[in-house]
Amino acid sequence: MEGEIGVGKTTFVNYHRYLWEKESKDRLFTHCGEISFSVQWDRQSFLVNVLSYLTTKLYLLYGNILPVNNSLFQELLLLNKVFVEENTQWQLTLGCIGGGISKEKQISIPMVPEAKLYHYFRECILTILKLGYAGIILHFDNLELLQKNIEACQKTFDEIRDILQLPNIYSIFVGKTGFFNHIISPLERVRSIFFGWPIFLKPLSQEDVLKAIHIRYELLASQNMRYIKPIEDEVVLYLYNLYEGKIRFIMDAIYAMITYFPTTFPQTLGLMKAKELLKTMLSEKLQNLLSSRELEILMQMAKMKEFSNAELTKKLGLQRQNTAKYMKKFMELGYIHPINQISKKSIYRVSEDVYFLYSIQESSNFSIVLSPSENFVFLSKRQSKALKTFRIGSSITTRDYAEKCQISPSSALRDLKNLEEKGYLQRYGIKKNTYFLVLKKA
Repeated sequence: MEGEIGVGKTTFVNYHRYLWEKESKDRLFTHCGEISFSVQWDRQSFLVNVLSYLTTKLYLLYGNILPVNNSLFQELLLLNKVFVEENTQWQLTLGCIGGGISKEKQISIPMVPEAKLYHYFRECILTILKLGYAGIILHFDNLELLQKNIEACQKTFDEIRDILQLPNIYSIFVGKTGFFNHIISPLERVRSIFFGWPIFLKPLSQEDVLKAIHIRYELLASQNMRYIKPIEDEVVLYLYNLYEGKIRFIMDAIYAMITYFPTTFPQTLGLMKAKELLKTMLSEKLQNLLSSRELEILMQMAKMKEFSNAELTKKLGLQRQNTAKYMKKFMELGYIHPINQISKKSIYRVSEDVYFLYSIQESSNFSIVLSPSENFVFLSKRQSKALKTFRIGSSITTRDYAEKCQISPSSALRDLKNLEEKGYLQRYGIKKNTYFLVLKKA
C-alpha cells in the first residue's frame, strides 16, 4: 500500500483488517495495532516481533479458552512478557498539528535459536487456524521512515523473504509512494512473492472528506443525531486545500482548533476565526522553538517551497555546513521533509503548516518587510513593537531594550544583534559601553 503521508493509508488498511476479521465468511485473524517495521531486523528479531503481536491478541481474545498447561502458549507468553521494550517517541509538528506522543514497541532479540522461533511461528499459525480462522493478516507500518537506508531495508526483506511466503499468512506493507519501486522491485527474489503491484491510495475528494466528517458528527452525537457542528463546512474545504486533501492533517487541525477555542457556550467556528486560530497556534509554537534568524531562513524555504541543500545554500549565501545545521533542526521539528531524490541530490519541501504561515503575511505575530534585494525580512512581534517606540537616530542599550520588552539581557542582546544584521541598527562601542543607533523603523 503506497501513498503520500497523511492520506489515510493506515486507516484504510485497518478498516479492511476489521472487515476480514469480523465480517468475512473466511475470517482472517489479525493483531492489535500495526507492527512497526525496522531495518535492524534479521530473521530472529522479525519472528520475535511478529510472535509478540500475535500472542498478545490471542491472550486478549482467548486467554480463558487456551489451556493454561499448553506448553506452546506458555512459552509464547513468556517470550512476550520478557522481551517487550517500550520506547517513547516524540512527534512534533508546527502548531501541534499532526503532532503528539506515541509509544513504539520494539522487542529485543532473545537468546532463542532461530529454528525454535520458526517452530513457534508455525505452531502459532496452526493454533489460530484451529480457532476457526482461514489465515492471518500481518500489517507492517513505518516504512516511509526506511527509504533513506535502501541497502539496509533491502537486506532485511531478503532475510525475511522465506518467512513471508509461509501458507495462510497475508502481509501488508504500508509506505510512501515509490517504496515498492525503490526497495522491492530491484530484488527479484523478493519481488516474486509479492502480489501484483502496490495499491496506490489517492487523497479523498472534497465531497468524501465532508461526508466522512458529517458521519463522524452523527456517530458522536449525544442523542437522536442532534448536534451543533464544531466548524463550518467552508473551514473543512479551506483545510482540504491547505493540506492537499490529506485527511490526517485535516482532522488534526480541526481537533487542535476545537481544543484551543473557548467552550463557554456552543457555537460553530467560522472561516475567519479558524484562520486566526491557526495563525495564533502556529505563531506561538514558532516563538517557542525558533530564533529570529531561524524563522527568517524557514520562511525563505517556504518561498522556494521545494529545494535542495545546494540551492538553499546559494539562495541564502550561507556556508554549506551552516545550511545543513538549519535543515537538520527543521527536519527534527517536522518543518521540512524530503520528497524526492534526483541522482544523489535530495529534494526537500516545507510542511503544509509552514507554507500556510508564509502565505498569510498579514499574521499578527510577524511583520514582513520587503528589502531592496527583494528578499523577505521577518521581525518577531517583539522586535517590531520595540522598534516602533524608538526614534530614528536615537540610541539603545541592551538594558533599555530589556526593560522595554521585559526580557532578560541575554535575550535583548540577541534581538539587537539580529536587528543589526537586518540593517535596522548600527552598533557602536565595545563590551559594557556598547550601544545601538536606530537607522530605520519596521
